[in-house]
Amino acid sequence: MKKIGLITLVLTLAIEAKTQNLIGEWYAIDDENLAELVIHEDSIKARILVPGGDSKGSERTGIKHFGIYEVHDKRILIVPDDTSVDAVRYRAMTFFNIRDGISVELAVNGITMVSKEVDKLIDLNASDTTRLFGNVFYHKDYLQLLNKKQNMETMTLPEFKEFLAAYVNKREMYSYRERYMPATFQQTLINSILIEMAFNPINKKDWFNRFLEKYLMDKEVEALWRKM
Repeated sequence: MKKIGLITLVLTLAIEAKTQNLIGEWYAIDDENLAELVIHEDSIKARILVPGGDSKGSERTGIKHFGIYEVHDKRILIVPDDTSVDAVRYRAMTFFNIRDGISVELAVNGITMVSKEVDKLIDLNASDTTRLFGNVFYHKDYLQLLNKKQNMETMTLPEFKEFLAAYVNKREMYSYRERYMPATFQQTLINSILIEMAFNPINKKDWFNRFLEKYLMDKEVEALWRKM
């Protein structure tokens, strides 16, 4: 039986009604695919969805978790550690910047320690003052709104210049994050900028490269491209 101390018990009782905003279906947006993360009250599921809603590659279904805890402005989801073979150990998935019905971020620079005690992970997260950043997952209802936004294929030259300028600025501002999330850093920036510009970022495929080639003869576009 896992150890649940008084502090953790009080936290659980105090926030039972507040953790519901993490429970649901969330999706990270890649060039072509969606990474699905479904959080239930007692389990989580993760898989990759290709266009059309089919699953691709390995799917992890019904992984039992051991509670969702509110720690300051974070939600800590406790899961078993896959690498532990001699005893049951736990690790924490740290969610933050939770916007109900819109998005949530899964930290890439949170507490990575593995422990036999849930209390210890909760306490570590409570004392951690790291400025978190991570991968963005969008709520399934918000995806429907994104699908109603402008098609990227309609982006004009002035809008593409605006996009490139924002990308160059954000990449420079947040460059320190890339080593923590090399596979998703660029996508995170592109998605956020497209959404800010009221474009749908879903199923981009090779949109960026095609538009860059299309407008590269423009001197401003070329100058911005060289800064990337």
